[in-house]
Amino acid sequence: MFDVSANNVANAATAGFQPSRVELGAVAPANGVAVSGITADANVPPPGESGTDLATEAVGLTTARLLYAANARAVSIEEETIGSLFDERA
Repeated sequence: MFDVSANNVANAATAGFQPSRVELGAVAPANGVAVSGITADANVPPPGESGTDLATEAVGLTTARLLYAANARAVSIEEETIGSLFDERA
């Protein structure tokens, strides 16, 4: 997600640039989320302009950061739980 958004921001001043979007999909049976595809934005920019909306990219980056933080916290809670179970057995 970060690399697609970074590419969009880096090309924000490029005339005719059509930004890409990351599509997320559910992963079964783990109930997780994974990138299911990367597509070009459907909106074609007017001649001489870029199709990148920096506000949309900022929201996307914030969303990605929060998703990564939530995943990291879930892993850390899992490690704590497994550690507690091992402590109980000892």
